[in-house]
Amino acid sequence: MRWTVLAASLCLASAAHAGTLLFLNSQAGDYIGQGEGRLITSADGTFTASRNLDNGVSVDFAGGAPGDFWSLDFAAPMGTTLVPGAYEGATRWPFQAASSPGLSVYGDGRGCNTLTGRFVVLEATYGADGKVESFAADFEQHCESAAPALFGSIRYDAGDPACAGQPDGTACDDRDACTRSDACQGGQCMGASTGTCSVAPDPCHAHGLCNPSGGACVGGGLQPDGTPCSVGDPCTVGDRCESGVCTAGSPLSCDDGDLCTDETCDSRLGCLVTPVPCWHVAGRATVWGLGGIQVAPAPPRFTSTLVLRIDGTYRLPSTHITSCGAEIADEVGTYRAGRHGRIVLTPTNLDEIDAAGTICIGYPLTVTSYRTVVKLSRSGLRLHGTSTLAASLEIFAQAIPFHAVATFKGTREP
Repeated sequence: MRWTVLAASLCLASAAHAGTLLFLNSQAGDYIGQGEGRLITSADGTFTASRNLDNGVSVDFAGGAPGDFWSLDFAAPMGTTLVPGAYEGATRWPFQAASSPGLSVYGDGRGCNTLTGRFVVLEATYGADGKVESFAADFEQHCESAAPALFGSIRYDAGDPACAGQPDGTACDDRDACTRSDACQGGQCMGASTGTCSVAPDPCHAHGLCNPSGGACVGGGLQPDGTPCSVGDPCTVGDRCESGVCTAGSPLSCDDGDLCTDETCDSRLGCLVTPVPCWHVAGRATVWGLGGIQVAPAPPRFTSTLVLRIDGTYRLPSTHITSCGAEIADEVGTYRAGRHGRIVLTPTNLDEIDAAGTICIGYPLTVTSYRTVVKLSRSGLRLHGTSTLAASLEIFAQAIPFHAVATFKGTREP
């Protein structure tokens, strides 16, 4: 069910309002209310009340938009005046039998051909000239007898007659269970909102409407899919409502860009950063005869791949290594790179290069660049004769010579 609050101030606990409103609670399948809920006050248009043909009461509402109108008619059995009390077995006004009460609620261009229903008049006061001074009633209406119900409440200047000639602050009753501390103010009976329905139960549900007959919060409905929400887990981002349920979004990345830290995310604490030992090694990768040297921190991990860019910057880690065929080393530290020239790994503070194992060369082509992957498949570099460094080198090369600087990361072994 969709709910529409036309006077938003009614949902604010600080708001005060007089006893004039129309509340509609339409069941699914009800033709008149179209399965929707509405709350309309005098802030949304004009309410008028008058005596109808059967000495009953008619209340009309006209909003600002074309077709935005509602008309409600209530009548006691023929020959009696409509006074507070319960009226059972109502049929469509003005075609009801003489012994039956009459009821008709229609609006927005929709009305019942036949109907059954009931209503309870809570307040009905008339002036000396017979005009309606105040009226309050709750009703239940079924189009075509067995159709789903339209429930509702009408309040027209309810409680105001009690305020006639009374000083401000005099207690009164505006016949609205959604208000409290009702008191006369400027000749009107005014109450402060109880705050019922002012807060939605959760971000994936809309707040409902406060029923002036009893004060219960009814309706609410679902927020549209995709409405932002939070599952309460700091390790997710982009949580969204789906069918009224808050669903976790994507995992949060805690990467701080520091090679010498480990980052994890705790569902209670959020991102946690743990320092790890870093040590330095240096190497030089020469592509087509141009080279350079750079020393960079390398955390003690084995599996990552270093990516070299044209400007000499690097990226860690890379999780994808292109599969490729084997090449044979020309000499220690120098390896063929197919038709892309040669790559020379020159030790700087490395004592020696051991048997390098299989060297793997691959080069998927793009429009602007070649990619050459050189992978040392087993421990191939020895640091000061005591620790083993396993390395991967991934070089991006364009069709013109340039220099690329390589740093290597690995694990110390006892």
